[in-house]
Amino acid sequence: ILTSLLEAIPATKLPKLVGDTILTRLESPYDASGDTVIPYDSTVTIESGTILRFPRGSQLTVRGRLIAKVNILIYSN
Repeated sequence: ILTSLLEAIPATKLPKLVGDTILTRLESPYDASGDTVIPYDSTVTIESGTILRFPRGSQLTVRGRLIAKVNILIYSN
């Protein structure tokens, strides 16, 4: 049931994660199109309650800095 609900929510395309980026609960869920990289010299902050949806088999690679608040949902379909 949770999977069906998550797939039905309209999404925001996950932006390029360069520089200082804040992913907010209000603009989530965010859909990644595939493998995603946080580059060196970049900081990504994910607010509590934010939903990130990745295609099955894709990866999130952190080379820079990731600040993750509590209650984040990362979902693969």
